[in-house]
Amino acid sequence: MKKVTRILIDGFPLVEDHFSGVGHYMQGIVLELDKLAGQMDDIEVSVVVSARRADRLQRYNFQNIKIRKYWIPHRLFRRLLVKGWIKTPMDWFFGRGVYFSGDFITWPLTRRSGAITTVHDISFEKVRQFVDPVNAEFLGGAGKESIAQADYVATVTKTMRNEIADFYDVPKQKIIVTYNAADLTKFYKRSEQEIAEVKRSYGIYGDYILCLGNIEPRKNQIGLLKAFMQLPRSITDKYTMVFVGNGGWLNDEIKATVAKAVKDNYKVQIIQGKVTDKDLPAVISGAHLLGYASFYEGFGMPIVEAMACQVPVVVSGNSVMPEVAGDAAILFDPHDVDDIAKGLKKAFDMTAKDRQETIAKGLQRAHFYNWNDVARELVEYCKKADKKELN
Repeated sequence: MKKVTRILIDGFPLVEDHFSGVGHYMQGIVLELDKLAGQMDDIEVSVVVSARRADRLQRYNFQNIKIRKYWIPHRLFRRLLVKGWIKTPMDWFFGRGVYFSGDFITWPLTRRSGAITTVHDISFEKVRQFVDPVNAEFLGGAGKESIAQADYVATVTKTMRNEIADFYDVPKQKIIVTYNAADLTKFYKRSEQEIAEVKRSYGIYGDYILCLGNIEPRKNQIGLLKAFMQLPRSITDKYTMVFVGNGGWLNDEIKATVAKAVKDNYKVQIIQGKVTDKDLPAVISGAHLLGYASFYEGFGMPIVEAMACQVPVVVSGNSVMPEVAGDAAILFDPHDVDDIAKGLKKAFDMTAKDRQETIAKGLQRAHFYNWNDVARELVEYCKKADKKELN
């Protein structure tokens, strides 16, 4: 009789009110696992969610994934897990298998079950000044414990794998790389008509540089804006610096810097928490370039999304970003405003031929990342973590 590996997935990020980067990561993996579950007869895949939010999974139209429910309210269950107040092994309720969490926290399990937990980054350890203190405190404790409990730790870049291994003294063979990927059925160069309609709906006029990401200090919007204001007036008079992202934290200084720039007759716009997933590819497609000046990232999805939409990328040359961008972007030092300005200027100085070559490299890079490879890698490690043979 063929051995079947049961994979049970923490569905918390899939049914959240606001979709985060973790949510997109989980969606990409789970939709691909749904396909694989229909092709492979040695895996069985379930998503475990609060009964009160199970109806939100209908939008994914799963064909092969089962839905398992718990009766604790959605946020209360997450809080109890994070605080370590749930001590009862969850496989007592849902059965033995391999439990996959894409959101830092390993569920309590008996020794008969396996666990794979994704740690997207360790900003809460390495750059605490850029992380909400409450978030940093609980991840600093719970994250370390989750890494110790998991059979395998997944992360989203090779750079982050090395960082986690070094910081926590974890063997690298325990850490697997499950890259992020852009959904290329959605992220592609949109038509001029669609771009014009979306720009009009969000009040974006003329040519623009796009900065995409939560409005918060780690994303370094202030450094990017100061660099923009160093560019020749022939550029800044023509282009608007457009910041698109959800509200982060400690963003008063960012907003004050934007207000001063506008007062000094620079064209700057913040579109906070308004751009829908449906409209985002067109907003990206309409940009002359993407400026991404983060001090620290686990992956940096806007890099790949912009490349998929055929937009040149100017990006930080630290943390994981050189790995993600490869040779398809212009790099700069995010701590040096002058260097950021040089990077932006280099992008504007590209000839038409150079720009097309950069776009072509970006497209190739965007295609390098795909959910099918990620899901298959995860399945293989779930099989390795499967402990059903224990008595």
